[in-house]
Amino acid sequence: MVKKQSLIIISILTTAILTAGIILLLENVIKKERPVVKPMPEEKTEIKQPEEIIKAEKTEFFIEKETATIAESDFLPTTDWKKYQNKTYGFEVKYPKEWFVLENAYGGVAFSSSSSGNAYDFNENGKTVAYKNWARVTFTFEPKLKTQTLENWLKEKADPGGPGIDFAVQYIQLGDKKFLGTNQFIQNSQNNAYFEISKEKVLVIKFAQKSDVNQSDIFYTMIKTLIFVTDY
Repeated sequence: MVKKQSLIIISILTTAILTAGIILLLENVIKKERPVVKPMPEEKTEIKQPEEIIKAEKTEFFIEKETATIAESDFLPTTDWKKYQNKTYGFEVKYPKEWFVLENAYGGVAFSSSSSGNAYDFNENGKTVAYKNWARVTFTFEPKLKTQTLENWLKEKADPGGPGIDFAVQYIQLGDKKFLGTNQFIQNSQNNAYFEISKEKVLVIKFAQKSDVNQSDIFYTMIKTLIFVTDY
């Protein structure tokens, strides 16, 4: 009887040991198969101060040292062009005979290949229609302090908070005229030209176009024909 009880106890212990061993083995297998998830590194967000943001966004004003020269081959014949005179601003200039003159437009006087001065217009059905080979040249006069040079005036305009005319300019030699203009003046299809006509006035000539053909030669030729008829 005692022997039988001992065998039962041994059998129970053996079963318990085997069960525990199987459980441990299964736990090890599960641990090996379970993917290890590494904690994500804490993302640090750098908070910039307002003055750092302004410094990063500001573009430095730049003047190209090399003077660009407009070649004679870039000018158009003007024998059939019309002449425009403005006694208020004291200048005269020639423009293509097919173009329109828009006084008191865009802050000054505009010469445009469209009667509206815009690149787009509306047809009789009220739909927007784009003009083919549209261009416009605008003359505006802006005030300048006596103590300012033309370069300083442009730099102030380009600074954040100003009108932002051109951040990069260069001197242009066009016939007998030398002036400051948009950098890469010859390559650009949209340009500005700046003439210091007195200690207190700057003539800004803006050229814009929307065309399949570059019409910059019209812009150059108009500047070449520009004459100031009033002493400032």
